[in-house]
Amino acid sequence: MGRLSLRLGGDHYQLNTHTVVRPNHLLSRQPGWQTLGRDGTIKSWQVYCKGADGCAYIYRKPGAKITVKEILDTLRPMMPMIETVTQLKKRLTSGRTLTASS
Repeated sequence: MGRLSLRLGGDHYQLNTHTVVRPNHLLSRQPGWQTLGRDGTIKSWQVYCKGADGCAYIYRKPGAKITVKEILDTLRPMMPMIETVTQLKKRLTSGRTLTASS
């Protein structure tokens, strides 16, 4: 019989997902910030959030009359749901695990 070797690899590490946030949903509620198509996709934008491997980048078009403060104020309702890198490190080093109520 031959030998079986199973190897798993990845290019990044992810924790279990416990909360989903949709920053573009909040941004699209502001008049003129985003235009959505009938299917809900973004057709044009002045400010946009792009997710990438557990991170998110917020883009503001050059010349957009939207301040950083306005963007942060709009996104503030979801801030309690976001775990910062510092909070994550503390939780992991304390041995606390995620639960349904975390």
